[in-house]
Amino acid sequence: MWGGRCPDGDPCPQVSGGADILSVDISETYLAQAEERVKACGYTNVTFRHANLATTDLPPESADHIFVCFVLEHIPEPEAALNNLYRALRPGGSVTVIEGDHGSVIFHPESPAARHVVDCLIELQHRSGGDGTIGRRLYPPCSRLPGLSKSL
Repeated sequence: MWGGRCPDGDPCPQVSGGADILSVDISETYLAQAEERVKACGYTNVTFRHANLATTDLPPESADHIFVCFVLEHIPEPEAALNNLYRALRPGGSVTVIEGDHGSVIFHPESPAARHVVDCLIELQHRSGGDGTIGRRLYPPCSRLPGLSKSL
């Protein structure tokens, strides 16, 4: 199962080992682009669904692995999305969550102008319902999901 998309919009089926993949996205445009790319490569193991990760009705215990990449920072209810995805995870399944933290950016040499641009990005993301600094807050919500083991 795929809970989101790669940064370039490609659901990367070539690395799935032949598994069936469900690619979920709230953007119909991104889904259409990803589906076009997957079909052009000849992959037949990817299904696409237009849905909100926090509310979609994923079948319970239907996924061996869930992969979420650069998605949670853009949605207003990341914990609801994680809880919903967890319900779809089979016992013994695994979850990969990759998110950034724009506030942790380092400049060398330090640039007040560049720092201001990043601060503006974080603020704009916040105003649109996202969280550009979610990376620093992900571990506690993920560790509270029942049954998930903590591994680094």
